Amino acid sequence: MAINDPDVPKNTAIDSIITERIRLFIHMCLVQDENSPAKKYSNYFGISYGEYLTKNTTLNEQLKSYIHHSILPDDIFQWITDNNYQHCWIKEILGVIEKSEYNFEYLERGNKSWNLIMHIPADLETKSCSMAIIDYLYFRSIYYNSNPLYNPLHTIKELGRLWLIQQKEDKAFEWMKNNDAESKIIFFREWLQGKISPFLPSTSSINTYEQLLIYFLRSNFSTIEKKALSSSARKIWNQKKAREEATDSKQHNFILRNETIAKLDELAKKYYLSRSEIIESIIESEYKNRIHIEEKIKRRKQIKLPPSD
Repeated sequence: MAINDPDVPKNTAIDSIITERIRLFIHMCLVQDENSPAKKYSNYFGISYGEYLTKNTTLNEQLKSYIHHSILPDDIFQWITDNNYQHCWIKEILGVIEKSEYNFEYLERGNKSWNLIMHIPADLETKSCSMAIIDYLYFRSIYYNSNPLYNPLHTIKELGRLWLIQQKEDKAFEWMKNNDAESKIIFFREWLQGKISPFLPSTSSINTYEQLLIYFLRSNFSTIEKKALSSSARKIWNQKKAREEATDSKQHNFILRNETIAKLDELAKKYYLSRSEIIESIIESEYKNRIHIEEKIKRRKQIKLPPSD
């Protein structure tokens, strides 16, 4: 997307805009400067940006040099997706806080220190915003001798590896995504508030599964603590549901083959459900669709029928 507007001043970093990523990088840089024409949204003003850079020659030369000689290859960002939770995770692990959130977060999170307080355009697409932040941090590390991206190829690849680890850790909470997720989240939010230290942020912000993950991301629980809390909550939830269902349920004893029981346990473990929930789900599905049993009966009849002449 090369800039060809004749009104845009020449010999500025604006001439180097050939991709959307470079455009957003320049915007991210300029929006940090209170005196620049960049606003706190992603609107791009080529003429005013060019005019500003002609007056700020040092920044202009830095931007041009970075774009032509130092910008990171696109394929290093392949692990970044349009995922808001991942976006929050990237900011957290790199020590970035949004200017608009600083006062609130500072009070809520025990005076946590950050590497950098940034203006971040509010309307950027999540993936593009994550990449622009990393580009800007690397730019700063080159020209302002600031961390954290002193070795970007290593650091960003390491971030990708750590993200995979984070996703595995988050599986401890996946039981809250299945069946009656809203009720599970409400239950967990209220249960957790009674368990945590009064010095930790309130759990009142937890209304969705994503907000739950972000809460734990920002509360600095260890992996062991998260697993223990999730396991305890799940056990209490299952007991609670069992008591509720006991009023309109009856206990039945069935004899099942060991192989079938093993399969039942495997399904229960995979979907974070009880044996009873798995059986009920299968029965409800078969009652509604009537596929497997009728097919089994049909095969039996075919076997019993005598051969035709």
